Amino acid sequence: MVVASLGLTLGTESAASVTPRAPGPPKITLETSGPTAGAVFLRWAAPTDPGTSLTTSYAFAVSTDGGVTWTAPQVLRGAAHTASSTTAPELACHNTAPGSAGCSYRIYAQNAAGTGAPSNVVATWVEPTSPASLGGFVASRSFDSVELHWPAPKITGGLPLTYDVFSSTDGGSFELVTSTRAESILVPCTGSVTCAYLVRATNSQGVSKPSAAFTVTTAPGSVSDATVILTGTDLGTGIGKARLTFGAPVSGLPAVSYEIEQCAVAPGARSGCESSSTAWSSAFVLAAPSTLPLMVPRSCRSGVATCAFRVRGENERGGVGVWHTLDVEPWAPFGVRVTRRTSSQVSVSFDGPAETGASGRSAKRYRIYLCSANCSRATSWFLGAQVAYPRTGTAPYSVGSFRCGHLPAGCSARMQFVDGTGRASPLTATATK
Repeated sequence: MVVASLGLTLGTESAASVTPRAPGPPKITLETSGPTAGAVFLRWAAPTDPGTSLTTSYAFAVSTDGGVTWTAPQVLRGAAHTASSTTAPELACHNTAPGSAGCSYRIYAQNAAGTGAPSNVVATWVEPTSPASLGGFVASRSFDSVELHWPAPKITGGLPLTYDVFSSTDGGSFELVTSTRAESILVPCTGSVTCAYLVRATNSQGVSKPSAAFTVTTAPGSVSDATVILTGTDLGTGIGKARLTFGAPVSGLPAVSYEIEQCAVAPGARSGCESSSTAWSSAFVLAAPSTLPLMVPRSCRSGVATCAFRVRGENERGGVGVWHTLDVEPWAPFGVRVTRRTSSQVSVSFDGPAETGASGRSAKRYRIYLCSANCSRATSWFLGAQVAYPRTGTAPYSVGSFRCGHLPAGCSARMQFVDGTGRASPLTATATK
């Protein structure tokens, strides 16, 4: 009995605490204009939040200035989820002149607690907005046709639409290609490096602005898997040999040939091989082989601080891909010499590396290793100094003094270069004094 009494008391309190609440907003799912002037048909879905009691009716508000001002909600007869100017004459639009703001509508649900929040806004008897998100894809391996697709405009005016498709080739003016009622179409892209497209929507009230352009580039993409591998360095002259390796682009019209260029920066320079630099050599052109990757030998001449290489593909239409520029691992300094300054002090001079490798978060630098006895053993060598790059002045660069043994024991030195990513070059040959 106690449990039953407790349950009855709680139930009474819960019911008494409920606050009447109007419905949430409906959602207009369809708007149609016509067929006669001013006729309007609307369809909507009931609110997902019905409030605290059943929906008893729906109301609408209308704006004839594009949503700036609205009429007070007017009740529609019955609780139907559709209405038209035939069944509800007050829905008719009296602002249908082409170029006008037409009529915008929103719907309200009502119950015993009152009128709920308004629905989404729809516009009728207006020109359409631009089709958004124009996209597409190449429809043939030869890049001769493109399939375009786009969604319907956000505002259609509730009227049938026609789409005008425009095309521009290689940066020329846009010209009308075709008109269609579909929201996708196959269009040509023949003999051009770039093909750009626009779409606009048209209804009986006017024409939308064009969509954003969608562009297809038939030029090859960047070469794939490109690397430069050091194959050897003449430590006496500083001439390095490297092998440039790359694969075919994975996008764009296939390449029929490749251009390779080389650039060199003088010792101590901080720049010089930017993409717009005039220091790049004339292109070395290779016909595309039947199989890839392609391996091309290259070299970097003596006395050069940095060598860079870049490669791009060219297709049968004359379209060229973007340059792919390659970093090379740092090469050993050359021309290393040891000079005795005192019985126990030496200085070291060198001509610089032939290639300084990639830039990174760290500063590029030289390492100088010294040894005064038993230099055939790796444990006899010690790091004498780390020297900043670039050096001032012209080669040979001299640094020191370093404490390294006493006469007549002598002193040996060897060096390596460390690039901005922390990669170290091979050690040089040993120089002794």
